[in-house]
Amino acid sequence: MVPPSRRQFLAGLGTLATTGVTGCLDVLPRFPKRVYNQDAVTTPRTPGWRSKHGGTERRSIATGRLPADATATPVLTVDDWWEGQPVFAPNQLIIPAQLPPEGDSYEPSFEGLLALNPRTGREQWRFAYEKPFATPTVVGNTIFVQGDTTYALNRSDGSVYWEYRSGYGYSGTAPVVANDIVAIIAARSRTVVGMDAQTGEQLWSTPLVHNFPTGIASDDQGIYACTPSDDENPGELVRLDPTTGEYEWRTGLQGRVATPVVGSDRVYFWVDFQLRAFDKATGEQAWATTLRGSRHEYPNVAVDNGQCITLTQNPGRYPRVVALDASSGDQQWQGPHTHTVDYDPLSVTEAHIYVPVGESHELGLLDRTDGSIVETWTLPGHPVTGVTIDDGSGVLVTRAETAPSITVLN
Repeated sequence: MVPPSRRQFLAGLGTLATTGVTGCLDVLPRFPKRVYNQDAVTTPRTPGWRSKHGGTERRSIATGRLPADATATPVLTVDDWWEGQPVFAPNQLIIPAQLPPEGDSYEPSFEGLLALNPRTGREQWRFAYEKPFATPTVVGNTIFVQGDTTYALNRSDGSVYWEYRSGYGYSGTAPVVANDIVAIIAARSRTVVGMDAQTGEQLWSTPLVHNFPTGIASDDQGIYACTPSDDENPGELVRLDPTTGEYEWRTGLQGRVATPVVGSDRVYFWVDFQLRAFDKATGEQAWATTLRGSRHEYPNVAVDNGQCITLTQNPGRYPRVVALDASSGDQQWQGPHTHTVDYDPLSVTEAHIYVPVGESHELGLLDRTDGSIVETWTLPGHPVTGVTIDDGSGVLVTRAETAPSITVLN
């Protein structure tokens, strides 16, 4: 479908004038559900951090290491901060941001996506987009981002490859990609929609159970989505075939749930105060470990090389970093305290973990074998998000006094 031409639009207005208000919705041409400009470029694929949650293109496994003498520099003051996590692309940093009003205005001067140089913080381009919208997902030369509309953006200049009206977006609903299919949660219809990643053409739509969906993740074999339960309806974790959208299995759940994270052979996520693991092939629960989550939101989960890393919290205390055996759920160690940061991601390298530590403004480097602190870096303010690490650079949001800022570490 193509947008209505000017001739079609005027003809609709003329018909409306003769027929009156009754039936106007049937007379006026409708805005298309999909707008296509050109094919999105989803190559080359690159490993490493791409956004907050799990999946082959979306996991908190970092590459490179911050130098010991790295300094933290605020590069951009933001007016408000929400769930969107800063995301690295090759030689680029993608920031969902709202900038302060200009002059006496009460409205933000800009809200949408900013592309920054990860070394200098200098702006490369911006894409205006009304919040709230999901954490971006970067695949090849394309940035997928979802709100009322799902966009495929050219990460070179922020131009639109294609767009698809999909429904409300938030952090856990960030688009996922599997086998050149981009999958999203269309929240209003409570469905998972699969689209051709290059063209944005809808290929399938699969309904979930009654409740509002929490999140979505993927790997090359499947797409995983979950919904919470309520007093009348059960929740569920499902695996869908990326090509057809058909159910491969469905597992019932009771309780609040968080966005799933995909490991090598299991899917991990929070159900109430338990971290649980489910077999990817069958959907059967492998283990459940009771850990106290944050008061309002669930902490991030990072799974790598047989180890499951997350945060645990006892009432009235700061959360602590904890490592579990990914196959059994047995605790390996508890590390230092960290800040009570909602949406606090964990950047994990082969040997280390990056996370804000203690009550001061510090970023810590932890040893993955025992959770001990190896190095620390001083931050210019209280961390509002966790840190994202990629290729020797880091980024997080800090708050000094009243103003939050994008802080880059190099």
